[in-house]
Amino acid sequence: MQQQSYMCVTAHFLDTDWKLHKRIIGFFLISCRNGEDIGKDIERCLVYWGLEKVLSITADDASANDGTISYMKMVMNNAKTSIAEGQYFHMRCATHVINLLVSDFLRELDIPVQRVRAAVRFIRNSPSRITQFKRCADLEKVDSKAFLPLDVCTKWNSTYLMLKTAATYEKVFDRYGDDDPYFATELNSEEEPGVPEAADWEYARKIPEFLEPFYNLTVRVSAYNRCTSRIFFHEIADVYILLREWCESTDALRKEMAERMIAKYNKYWGDHESFNILIFVAVALDPRYKLSDYTRFATSEMFGEIKGEEVWKKMSETLDDLFKEYGKMYASSEKKEMESDVVQGMSLMRSLIAKRM
Repeated sequence: MQQQSYMCVTAHFLDTDWKLHKRIIGFFLISCRNGEDIGKDIERCLVYWGLEKVLSITADDASANDGTISYMKMVMNNAKTSIAEGQYFHMRCATHVINLLVSDFLRELDIPVQRVRAAVRFIRNSPSRITQFKRCADLEKVDSKAFLPLDVCTKWNSTYLMLKTAATYEKVFDRYGDDDPYFATELNSEEEPGVPEAADWEYARKIPEFLEPFYNLTVRVSAYNRCTSRIFFHEIADVYILLREWCESTDALRKEMAERMIAKYNKYWGDHESFNILIFVAVALDPRYKLSDYTRFATSEMFGEIKGEEVWKKMSETLDDLFKEYGKMYASSEKKEMESDVVQGMSLMRSLIAKRM
């Protein structure tokens, strides 16, 4: 079976009426996963659409993407179309970072997840099994509108939904196993992980409880019909505070999960020197917050008093630098327009005076 790699390029932009748009501007086969070659593909896509100015590119944490970003920064700097010389060009995908936080934890609980997945797959593989399972659910008086979604192994949010739903049917699975001998026979075969045990169902109930905040966060930051950059600051701050609370938990599983996640968190969002400061600048541009005591307090809570003050000052300096660059780009043209308006106004006044005379 031939495996080929494709790339999708999506543009997000505001029109003259400040309406947010999302458009797929490229979907094509890539022959090489080398960062520079991928960058050239993106360059050709931008040239085709006549796009010169790009504030940032959002990509996941694949190593090739670092080379892609470096190449694009070089191209745009040479063409003098970059903003702030590409300092804020690389925006790490927030949902990908969340995926990395969660995936490590799920790998540690792989066997319980595999057993529940196998049980769900067994039921869904046959219409007659589904019908019989629903009869068992009626007898157990399970009142649930959701019915056993099967997850995609590489997408943790689908695993979250599967476990959350399957846990409500624990007694139904037990009853079904008593009625259908093939259930235990097939799941206990060499190819399968086994029938879910009591401990597996306990994990199936606890895991969704832990993952729900991250699932809700993913839904909120993945919205495409409204601007989400202004909420990143609040969301990642809430995640950090939550993980810090869990590190003090008496629940061993919760504490272990938090310690693993917070290590990943610090890699991507804990180092104020390496993350994209635009995540924090966006909240300063929100008229409800600005560079207020709230943002100062929040950065202090996230990074500690000393580093928090450094981040807050970096936010202020970045805003100042961007405003100066904006001034360089547009002030001269606006000044010319104003001078032209003054000249036209003076000319009109002279003509009116001449007519009256």
